[in-house]
Amino acid sequence: MWFLFLACAPEEGDPAPYGATWTWESTATGPGEPLDVPSFEAAAGVALEAALSVDPRIAHDGFDLSATWGDGTCPWIGEHNGQVYYIGGCTTTDGTVVDGQALRATLMDFTMEEDQYSFWGWFTGGWGALNPDNVLVSLVGGVAYREYQSGEDGQLYVLGYMDGDFHVEGDGDLDQSYLGHDISVTENVLACTSGTTNTTWYIEVERLSGDLTAATVDLYAEASCALEPTGTITLYGVDGREYDVELDGEGCDGCGTMTTDGAEPQEVCLDLSNFASGTHSPWD
Repeated sequence: MWFLFLACAPEEGDPAPYGATWTWESTATGPGEPLDVPSFEAAAGVALEAALSVDPRIAHDGFDLSATWGDGTCPWIGEHNGQVYYIGGCTTTDGTVVDGQALRATLMDFTMEEDQYSFWGWFTGGWGALNPDNVLVSLVGGVAYREYQSGEDGQLYVLGYMDGDFHVEGDGDLDQSYLGHDISVTENVLACTSGTTNTTWYIEVERLSGDLTAATVDLYAEASCALEPTGTITLYGVDGREYDVELDGEGCDGCGTMTTDGAEPQEVCLDLSNFASGTHSPWD
């Protein structure tokens, strides 16, 4: 797994305490009547808020929480290519059950291939930990967050990547974020700043609640138009329908054309302002 962005602007017994990635598949017997425009706009707002909430740094926090439950021998901790390597399959002296394997790294203030990094964070693995207070951390997949200045163009970049299932429950803090909602995510986000910030978004989120259970967001947001990025949003409903929204940026009004099989195209208007917030990090 690695990143494909080359520039800011796009071109044309008891089960183990962790799960596995899941892919959206409609459970409807057939497409129902399409949502009307007000209902669609409201449901889309909920789905887009969920997509925007998926900050990769929070998944790192989930693993780091579980790492504090170790007792020095469980989990086993080693080193691999400058990263910390964790192996579970054990129970700590206080009764925390740890399963799976993970790599975790946080590096700051270093140069790599002429780029100056202020932050470089990484997690990958299939990892689960359940402590005696019934706080569960379940992380399966890869997560990265980078902040750096390019040695080639001098711009400031923030890169976020996630692919998998990331879940925390019972801690009263992280479980209030998307980690408590049991969603599956694939994400590639790149923001670059040179005076203003432009951001390329690709996010897939699944297992959402409400009328729309999954979303794919493929947008390019320029700071010059905070109301309307260009690109497409695809939303999948409990009615078995796929709703496609095309945004061309014209008018910079947040409105685009929504289509779904068997229905006339409709204009819909969505709150997309947080996709072009103008700050350096897309989630700040």
